[in-house]
Amino acid sequence: MSSNKGFWRRPLPLSLLGLGIVGTGLVYFIKPSPIDKSYPPQVAKYLHRAIYYSGDRVHDLPKALTYYEKALESATSCMSMASPAVQGIDIQIANVYEAMGQKTDAANVYLKILDNTKDQTNFVEQRVYISSKLIELLEQLGRDEEAASVADDALKVVFSGKFNQPEESTSRILEQCGNLYLKLGSPNLALPLFKRAFDLTTANPSCHGLVLMHNLATSLIAEAGITESRYHSRLFSEATDWLNKIIASYRLCLEKDRNSECHSAYSAAHYTLGSLAEQNGKIQEARRLYEKAEQMRVIAPYNDASILARIALDRLNDKESNTDA
Repeated sequence: MSSNKGFWRRPLPLSLLGLGIVGTGLVYFIKPSPIDKSYPPQVAKYLHRAIYYSGDRVHDLPKALTYYEKALESATSCMSMASPAVQGIDIQIANVYEAMGQKTDAANVYLKILDNTKDQTNFVEQRVYISSKLIELLEQLGRDEEAASVADDALKVVFSGKFNQPEESTSRILEQCGNLYLKLGSPNLALPLFKRAFDLTTANPSCHGLVLMHNLATSLIAEAGITESRYHSRLFSEATDWLNKIIASYRLCLEKDRNSECHSAYSAAHYTLGSLAEQNGKIQEARRLYEKAEQMRVIAPYNDASILARIALDRLNDKESNTDA
């Protein structure tokens, strides 16, 4: 496994994005509805039709997109284009684009929203939710540097104290940005984000805390790969401590409380410890740890670490066979 790739990605879900703009982005095909309260009649009529065509019963997304665009065009003559209500229309357009598989168009709409609202003090928290979704899309499109720029701006808001949302939401955006920075080869930026994200989970411990522990360990190992050798001992020691904490926490957790994240983190901890042991020439110790990680496939069949552990064991077996020959 590459040292700068985490096992888990966890962007803010679309449901949270919607909750961030209740009354503007969430619209319903009923009368009277929030649409009629938030939009002038000449705009609302197109929104009602757009929602009708984007529903499960009809589901004609091209027509829905047409009516959302007509609503946006109509809004230019009677609404402030920087208002949250108009941004709500754009968000729906982005959602439709993504549902149609047009991720580039969706990303560009979100970028436009962020540009339109950069001076809107009443849209600060919504911008963080939108940024989270945009980061996800830009990464999928291979536009990582743009994603990093969006992450930088979102984190400024989070650390300014203006993102007054539940700790779970804050933890998610911190973790998402940390994963991005780690992928881009900046573990020094990722590490404090993962630590803060982990600290926000300690009041209500969950299996995801084990995931964050592994992200912390991965960041420390990646940092050792880009720093002077005199720091390696400390970094590897701290990483090992976090990995052992995962194993200890898993064993302390009641079986009924363990979910797929717990199982995957437990497997990942053994795999990563095995990798460290192998790098240090401790082959039998590495084999034992790999075997423990691989055995978790019985409980969590699709976890990455178990698959990687099986590959590592096959590699060690091949090397041993070649040595004997």
